Amino acid sequence: YVYSINELTKINNKKVVSGISVLKDLDAYPFDICYESVLEFVDEFHLGIDKKSFNLKYEKILNKFLNQTKFKNKIKIHFHDFQINTLNNSYVRGRWIADAFNYLSNKCQSKYILNMGADELFDINLNKKTYNMLKNNHYYEEYFFNFYHFVLNLNYIRDPKHAAYNDFVRIFEREKYVSTDDGMGFRKVNYFRPKFKNLTSIMV
Repeated sequence: YVYSINELTKINNKKVVSGISVLKDLDAYPFDICYESVLEFVDEFHLGIDKKSFNLKYEKILNKFLNQTKFKNKIKIHFHDFQINTLNNSYVRGRWIADAFNYLSNKCQSKYILNMGADELFDINLNKKTYNMLKNNHYYEEYFFNFYHFVLNLNYIRDPKHAAYNDFVRIFEREKYVSTDDGMGFRKVNYFRPKFKNLTSIMV
């Protein structure tokens, strides 16, 4: 990515947290319920949609979600070529997720990014107290907490005892992190140990 002067100077300090997520198959997960769990908390929500797989069926599903949510004004839709087929033979086939997350990250202007999968439900209490803590924080670079992880639909949720992960870094400083490999998480752009905080204990 190449930044122009206009891009580098458009930072909006009034925005504290921007949410980002990607959708390829809009009928795969109950993404509407998952996204609703964070929409009240974030200042804006950037949603990347694969323009090559998008069809009339998916358009109806997307419009139904947008018409039902009371946070429609926060949602910014980005139709983007995920270039999934070009990565079929790569070592990390999920690399397209990382590329799409980085694309969305560059669209954000906030201090922090909250990234989530379309199959992740955040049942923690993301409230004004937590928002103000992030707004006034000058120390922690990343935050992690617990969440539920769906499998295909509402009937199946991964048992936390047997899931690969049910807690992870989901909020981090935008300018210091980049998505790599399969998009599972973001890492710091330098090799200094991150200053992190577990939000679970203060949100229950």
